[in-house]
Amino acid sequence: MSETQTQLESYRQRVEADWANDEAAAAWQKHYHTLREHLSEVTSALITRAGPMPGMNVLDLASGTGEPAIPLAKRVIPNGKVTATDINPAMLSALQYNAAEQGVSNMEFKVADGENLDFEDASFDLVTSRFGVMFFPDIQKALSEVRRVLKPNSRATFAVWGAPAPGTYFGDVGMPFVKRLPEVPDPNAPGPMRFAEPGKLAGEMNRAGFRDVTEEILNLPSLWPGTPEDVLASLLDLATPLRHAIADFTQEQRDEATREVLDTLRPKFDGTHTHSVAPILIVRGIK
Repeated sequence: MSETQTQLESYRQRVEADWANDEAAAAWQKHYHTLREHLSEVTSALITRAGPMPGMNVLDLASGTGEPAIPLAKRVIPNGKVTATDINPAMLSALQYNAAEQGVSNMEFKVADGENLDFEDASFDLVTSRFGVMFFPDIQKALSEVRRVLKPNSRATFAVWGAPAPGTYFGDVGMPFVKRLPEVPDPNAPGPMRFAEPGKLAGEMNRAGFRDVTEEILNLPSLWPGTPEDVLASLLDLATPLRHAIADFTQEQRDEATREVLDTLRPKFDGTHTHSVAPILIVRGIK
């Protein structure tokens, strides 16, 4: 096994350990409704750029507990369908519950990872993912699979996190912990900031053979329905890679990072919502 293959296998094991378990699914389902509100502007921006139309057959990758798969399904009725995928069966069980709760029935649910899509060639009119492609270990293999299952002249549309600058969600809530890690995270490893650098994911899509690749950088309002303490608790619930990364922190390190987060967020709490900004990149390409 080559050094590259060994590294990719290490990445795959890490992603599976982080996301393919009941604990991760339970956390995302616990926060489903508040997270849906928190990222509503992001979901809306992705769907607008993706352009789903009635009758389309859509594939959503790394669907988690339902966003954007469920609102996409609402957009392709009456004759369209969304196939929601995830590596975690428990995530898809939660998604199925959430879809039924919203009266959405034009969906299918399939356990799958982005590198091995068990679908026929040219099966889909549109492929989407919100904050999923950052976690595909072999991004070229995954993009090749996406391109294979798309119909000719059809589009893939992905949303990924932008840079965690001060004033942004990850800048305010995540970076106080990240900057205290003993080692700088590998920028090419699966993780939320993997494609934060402008042009990086667009370059990968060009390499994979997509044409007319475009990139849009947005800074969107992002309101968490709750207190700064709620925001921090939810991040530590939801961001499994971060929680694992800080497992060896001393109590002093945890207390310092927590204090920094809360000191930053308290002025942004209006009594009902904690205000933030979601920096994202939306990258599109055509087969």
